[in-house]
Amino acid sequence: MKTILTCIFIFTFFLKSYAQNSGNWEILNEGKGYFGNIDFVSDDVGYMLANSNLLKTMDGGDTWDFVSQISDGDTLVSDWGAFYIDFTSEDNGWALSEPHYEWHQILNTTDGGHTWQVKKETSNRLRFMQVLSDSIVIVCAGYQTQNFITRTTDGGTSWIDITLHVSGLSLNSVWFTAPDTGYVACTSNSENTAILKTSDGGSNWTEIIMPGFGQLDQLKFFNGSQAYVLADHG
Repeated sequence: MKTILTCIFIFTFFLKSYAQNSGNWEILNEGKGYFGNIDFVSDDVGYMLANSNLLKTMDGGDTWDFVSQISDGDTLVSDWGAFYIDFTSEDNGWALSEPHYEWHQILNTTDGGHTWQVKKETSNRLRFMQVLSDSIVIVCAGYQTQNFITRTTDGGTSWIDITLHVSGLSLNSVWFTAPDTGYVACTSNSENTAILKTSDGGSNWTEIIMPGFGQLDQLKFFNGSQAYVLADHG
C-alpha cells in the first residue's frame, strides 16, 4: 500500500492570529529576552531555554526556576548560545549550542541540567535534534553544500555522519518514524523546497517537492503517515 504523506502547514501569522483572537490561549509568564524551545517530560515537569539559561517548571508552567547556564564545563555557551533542548526524562537531556566561537556542540546532561558534557563538536551549523531514547540521538546540520546528519546509538560515545548531496537545499529539521525511515524538512534558494525521505537509514534520499514554499522550518510525525510542518511562505 502506498504511504501518503499528509502535511499540515502552520504559518507564523496564523499562530499569532489564533493566539490573539482565541480564548484557548493563556499567558502564563512574561519577560524580556530570547526564548528557545520548551520540552515537557510529563504534564507537570518541563524545561525551557532562555538566553542559554535552563529553566524548569514543576507545576505545568505556572512557575519557572533557574537550573543552570548551559556550558561545557569551562566555557559558557553564550552569545548565540544553546538554542534547542530535548529531555527524555527529568534527569537526562540533550542540548544544541551555536556559540560565537568556531565549534558548535551537542551536549548531554544526566543530572537534570545542572552539569553538561560535550558529546560532539563540529564546525558545521547544527540545525535540529531528535532524541529517540537515552542512547539514540539524531541531529541534522550544515548549510546548502555541507548538509549532513549525525547519529549516535550509544549515548554519544560514537557518532556516524551521513552526508546528504542535495543541491540548493539546507536542512532544517529531521524526524525518523522508524529506525530506517526518516524525513528532513528543508529550506530552498528557489520558490520550491522539498522534504527529503530515506527508507534505508540515511544512505539514500528522495525529494518530495513542496511547490510554493521556500522554507520548511520544523517537521513532526504523529504516526507513520501524518505530519505537521511549520512553514514560511516565500
